[in-house]
Amino acid sequence: MMMLLCYLLGSIQFGYVISRIFNVNNPYLSGSQNTGATNMWRINGPFFGLFTFILDVLKVYIAFLILKKMGVQESYLLLSTSLCVIGHMYPCFNLYQGGKGIACFVAILSLFFPKVLMLFIIVWSALKFITSDVGIASIVSVLISCTYIYIEKVAYSMFIGNMVLFIITMLTIVKHRNNII
Repeated sequence: MMMLLCYLLGSIQFGYVISRIFNVNNPYLSGSQNTGATNMWRINGPFFGLFTFILDVLKVYIAFLILKKMGVQESYLLLSTSLCVIGHMYPCFNLYQGGKGIACFVAILSLFFPKVLMLFIIVWSALKFITSDVGIASIVSVLISCTYIYIEKVAYSMFIGNMVLFIITMLTIVKHRNNII
């Protein structure tokens, strides 16, 4: 039940919700046609991009707090909150067309691997500066962050943590395939 709750919470596409509330460009019809913060920034400006990013991060935090309050074990917190990332990428409410999951991934890092979050931010910022490509910066940053977590064995439950991170990494690459092509 708690995993379904996390997936459903992740399935809320705040980029789309914001576009409806503020009557701005619909992310499904503009830009890269996904509901993530980068597309919202691109089609509606920095305010709406940052607003989307913050709300996408908050949905992971809300799931985490609910699960923590319910007394869920640490090793299952990572697994459950990661379903927010999958829900964001493949939302049941919008024909499985969502964002690319980076804001939710950043939330996961901040909650479970704060030192790795710093690595992510440094790598992402450097690559964004060098390449001017958010997609490439995101893919490489996720790969490096997850590889570091695996090598340094900082995951809570090694099996669950590594499987979750592997799945998120692969889904991130799949969602960014157009950037790679």
